[in-house]
Amino acid sequence: MGKYFTINELCVSGSYPKLVTVPKAGTTEYKNLERLIGVLDQIREKWGSAIIVTSGYRNEKLNNAVGGSKTSAHRYGLAADIHPKSGSILDLAAQIAESGIGFDQLILEKVTTKNGKITDCQWLHFGLTDGKPRKQILAWNGKKYTPAKLHITKEFSISNQ
Repeated sequence: MGKYFTINELCVSGSYPKLVTVPKAGTTEYKNLERLIGVLDQIREKWGSAIIVTSGYRNEKLNNAVGGSKTSAHRYGLAADIHPKSGSILDLAAQIAESGIGFDQLILEKVTTKNGKITDCQWLHFGLTDGKPRKQILAWNGKKYTPAKLHITKEFSISNQ
């Protein structure tokens, strides 16, 4: 399918593998996954080494099982949770944020912070949209979403907005 990613790689769940389905070719979800693969291939190419997808397309049952939002981009094949096989998730996030790729959301998931600075996160949610991309960067600490900001130093912080 893509240079680095396949539809099957984007239809995974470590938590609920029995609930995983692959959308039928020609459906909106399948076409969205093809588009997502194209963008993830660009990200992987620029990163220079492997990127792991831990969650991609989620059918309704899988999305409910993981506690996903009813409007989650995962439901439509427009999002993937990723992390680099080697290297820093925060460095990957900074590279994506600066890349010019028209992402809708970049969410630093399960962040740890110190003095407002994000010091680590467990994975990165990368989402596209059918509409105008918001280029929204958020941090999630396991309880709430907060706007995050990328600084010229390539560090992220929690925004006071």
